[in-house]
Amino acid sequence: MHFILGATAGGITGKVGYEVLGGDNFSGFETPLATKHAFNGWADVFLNTPAAGLQDTYVQVGGMLMGTKLLAVYHDYQADQGGADYGTELNLLAARSFGKHYSAGIKYADYDADGFAVDTEKFWVWGQISF
Repeated sequence: MHFILGATAGGITGKVGYEVLGGDNFSGFETPLATKHAFNGWADVFLNTPAAGLQDTYVQVGGMLMGTKLLAVYHDYQADQGGADYGTELNLLAARSFGKHYSAGIKYADYDADGFAVDTEKFWVWGQISF
C-alpha cells in the first residue's frame, strides 16, 4: 500500500507519504522487471525488499528557484514484520533545462544504516539532450 498527502503553496510542494512492501520473514515483495529507485530512496539500498518487508515513511519538499527544480526527500525505514529499524535516508536534487533540448542536474543520496545494510552515499551529475 502507498498513501500520499500533499499540498502546494507559493510554488512549493510538500508531501508526506507512507508505503508498505510486505514481507513474511521468508521473502519480501519482489518486482524483478522494475526498479524501486524512484520510490524507496535513491541510494538503492531497498531494490530488493527485505524478507521482513519495508515500511517507508517520508517527507518531500520541492519547487522551482530561478528556473532550477529543487527537491529534498527524507525517508525513515522500518521492517514491516518485527519492528526493526532499518535507518534513514536523505535525497537531494537540483535540475535545470537549457533552451529547448538540453538539461542537466545533480542528485545526492545519503543512507544512514541502523541495523540493515551499510551507510551508503551516492552522487550523480548528468546532462541530457532531447530530440
